[in-house]
Amino acid sequence: MEKQDTATEIDAEAARWLLRLDRHGRTPELEAEFEAWQSGDPRRRGAFLRAEAAWAVMDRAAWGAGTEGRARPATGLT
Repeated sequence: MEKQDTATEIDAEAARWLLRLDRHGRTPELEAEFEAWQSGDPRRRGAFLRAEAAWAVMDRAAWGAGTEGRARPATGLT
């Protein structure tokens, strides 16, 4: 009987997949490997979607944090 990964292990692997796909793009070879990983356990798809959502929230937060305290650009109107 195969050892089943814990939820924590699956979440960590999903985060690694997210970074890998972001860094290297979705090449056909990488996409095939990713699909094989996802099909290995039904929980993996949800873990990957959660990782994507967290990435999007952090990205939006980083953009918002980068604009706080800055002067607004001049519009040319007086």
